[in-house]
Amino acid sequence: MRTLNELINIKDRLLNKELSIPDVKIELWQDYKEGNRSWHKKDWKDRRTELLKDKCEICSSTVTLTIQHLSHPLKFVEYRQEMSEDLTSQYLDSNPVIDPIEFVTFIQDNYNFAPPPQCPECSSKKLSKRERKKPRYLCTECRYEFDTPFHEILDALIDRLLSVDGPVLDHYKYFIAKDLRNKPCTFGQVKYWAHRTKFEKINAEDIEFKSLLIYLDHAIKYLSFNDTITACKKCASYYDLYAMDLCPQCKTNYKGRQYISCIPCLPEEKRIVAMEKIESGRKFNDMHKELGID
Repeated sequence: MRTLNELINIKDRLLNKELSIPDVKIELWQDYKEGNRSWHKKDWKDRRTELLKDKCEICSSTVTLTIQHLSHPLKFVEYRQEMSEDLTSQYLDSNPVIDPIEFVTFIQDNYNFAPPPQCPECSSKKLSKRERKKPRYLCTECRYEFDTPFHEILDALIDRLLSVDGPVLDHYKYFIAKDLRNKPCTFGQVKYWAHRTKFEKINAEDIEFKSLLIYLDHAIKYLSFNDTITACKKCASYYDLYAMDLCPQCKTNYKGRQYISCIPCLPEEKRIVAMEKIESGRKFNDMHKELGID
C-alpha cells in the first residue's frame, strides 16, 4: 500500500497525463505484497499519533485506543464494475439500436440456444408431455395432439424479440449462458450483456480512467484519516466485524448501526415485536438443525 503523499502524487500525474493508465497500475500494484498494510508504515503511525484522542468517542473508554474508519475503500475491480454498470445504464437509457447480425453472433459465442417446445398448431408453449399415451404431446391451449413439437429458429426468434413483441416474450429463458454455470437467461438479460460488452470494448480506456480516479480518491480519503473517530478496541471490533455500535440511550448494549437503539431501549410495543421476530428466527434455525439442513 502506498503512502498518502505517494497516492496524491500518482493521482496528480494521472490527471496531468504524465502517467498512462498502465503506468498508474504499475505504480500502485507492481510490488504489492499480501499483508503489506498501510497501518504498518511509519507515515501512518506518525499521523495516527497526532490524531488519536484521549478516550473512545463511542463509549468513553481510555483502554487500547485506535483510529476507527467509518468507511473503507473498495478494491479497484469493484469500482470498475460499478463504473461499467453506471455508464452502461446511461448508454441504455438512450435506447441504442442493436444490430441483429451482431446480436446473433454474440449469442452464438456466449450462449446455448434452448427454445422451449411449442405446439405446431397454435405455437403455444403450454404442453403436456405424456409418458404412455400416444401421441406424446398434448397442447393444453388448443388440445392438439402430436409427437414432434415445433422449436423456434434463432434468427426468426431474434427478429420477433427485437420487434414490438419483445417485451411480451421477455420472461421466457431461451438462452443458457456458457460461462455462468449454465444459467438460463431471458432475452432482456442477453441484450443487456450484448450492449454492455460492446460498450466496455469501445470505452475501455474511459472506464479504466474514471475507475482509477475514484479508487485513488477513496484511498486518499482513507489514508488522510477523514471520516474517522477514536475508538477503543472493543468498539472498533463491534463496528468492523458486526456493523454495530453502542446504544446511545443505555450506553451498555451494542446494536446494529442502522437502528436508533438496542432492543431493551425500544418502546414497549416495538420491543415486543422485535423479541417475537427473534424468537421466531431462533425456532426456525432450531428446526433446520433438527432436519440437518443448517
